[in-house]
Amino acid sequence: MFSKFRNAQFRKYVQSYFANHPEVRLIVVAGSLSKSSTKEAIGTVLSQKYRIRMHEAAVNTELDMNMAILGIELPADQRGFWAWRRAKRIAQSQAKQKNPSV
Repeated sequence: MFSKFRNAQFRKYVQSYFANHPEVRLIVVAGSLSKSSTKEAIGTVLSQKYRIRMHEAAVNTELDMNMAILGIELPADQRGFWAWRRAKRIAQSQAKQKNPSV
């Protein structure tokens, strides 16, 4: 139950992030083959003209995706209240900041 609540919170932060930064674009590579090499190729081409951020780790869950979009690492202690509290503060800050780190 807590994970559904946490996912909903971080989903709202991502929605707020994109609402506050309409210039930011998200490119998603999906499929069963060659995702990493495709992601690297797209990133290489786009980085020649734009500031980009690529998430290095695998993104397998909704929470992973939301955290990656906001540029936040999953807490090492995923059961710890204070670790998630800190991640929530970072997410709130990322959603509101004027100059995104992308």
